[in-house]
Amino acid sequence: MTMTLPSAYNQDQAAQLIGVQIEETRPGYASASLTIRSEHLNGLGTLHGGIVFLLADTVFAQVCNARGIPTVASKCDITFHQPSMVGDTLRAIGEERYLKGRTGIYDVTVTNQDNSVVAHFRGHSIALKPA
Repeated sequence: MTMTLPSAYNQDQAAQLIGVQIEETRPGYASASLTIRSEHLNGLGTLHGGIVFLLADTVFAQVCNARGIPTVASKCDITFHQPSMVGDTLRAIGEERYLKGRTGIYDVTVTNQDNSVVAHFRGHSIALKPA
């Protein structure tokens, strides 16, 4: 059963609050960007890891819900490769790697304006059972 869902982003107040901009969403693919502001920094003056995770998780939500079936995360992990600073623009691209039955696996790569990889995120999803 396919349901018509509002865009995951339209309901995502946290992503909107920090400034995530959705670029594209379609089955199997999603992308978004975020320009780093001072309020995104941690105590060491670099981008807070939670902000990187939130950007990647937002793209994950977009791509795994793009088929119109309510889907949630069952597991996610992230590997950070380099820091980001105020003024950097990050872009996250999410791609479906596996989808069978109610489960899926999605990879999100986060890069900066120089196309250097900032982080890799992998999310496992599970589609909710119809009511």
